[in-house]
Amino acid sequence: MSAPVFRFLLRRHAVTLLLVGMAPALIGAVVGIVFPSYSGLRDTLQAVARPFQKLFFGDQLDIFSVSGAFTLPFRHPLSILSMTLGGAIPALNSLSLERERGGLYLLMASPITRTRYILTMVAFQVPVALWFAGSTLLGAFVGASLAGVSHEVPWQAYGCLSAQTALLYGWFAMLSLVLCVLAEERNVAGRRLAILVFLLYLAAMASEYWKSMTWLKWITPLGWFDVAKTIHQSAVPLSSFLLLSGSALGLAALAIVFENRRRFV
Repeated sequence: MSAPVFRFLLRRHAVTLLLVGMAPALIGAVVGIVFPSYSGLRDTLQAVARPFQKLFFGDQLDIFSVSGAFTLPFRHPLSILSMTLGGAIPALNSLSLERERGGLYLLMASPITRTRYILTMVAFQVPVALWFAGSTLLGAFVGASLAGVSHEVPWQAYGCLSAQTALLYGWFAMLSLVLCVLAEERNVAGRRLAILVFLLYLAAMASEYWKSMTWLKWITPLGWFDVAKTIHQSAVPLSSFLLLSGSALGLAALAIVFENRRRFV
């Protein structure tokens, strides 16, 4: 790892990532504000919103209950979008964009090798992943406190959800890194990432909505991020941990291999 490059990444991206990472916390606050009013209409809202709940969140956990409502900061589509953006911003700007500008030519002329540069970008994402995980947990806490039901929330299970959020963020960050290594231009990498994430989200929704397509959950990290199972077990499912962490490390290794195989900067 290169300390100067790490400090450069921190100066360049810290404010942006802090702001993007606030999305889950804001979602939690909104849920906390509206929860007291919609909890009284639970039966009516369940009947109306059930198809949407099943499509976006699955039907194994009731989002109108205390234990389910405040999981929204962890799995709301906007939270997933913020994690995708957070993971992509450093790779798109400090790898693809610098490759376009010619900044990597100067870097490769220094003692910093391609492997060290990629490893530094991987290391930089570790504290960012912890920030996003903390933001989801903060959102759940703020929301539950605003609703006056924080004593009813299974916080141990929510802590496990937060740990899975860090792994999921890391997966998206490593995917972004691989795509940026392979692409010659930032726009190309960004389009490929957007298309791939969209397809992965569609696969996750299809696996929840149609029982005949439950196998799709095994090809998308959003399917490995099992919120309902975590809440029921109050622990990170072993399969989720192994799939998310193992594939993220595999993507990081691929990024190093592909970067070192480049003939030109």
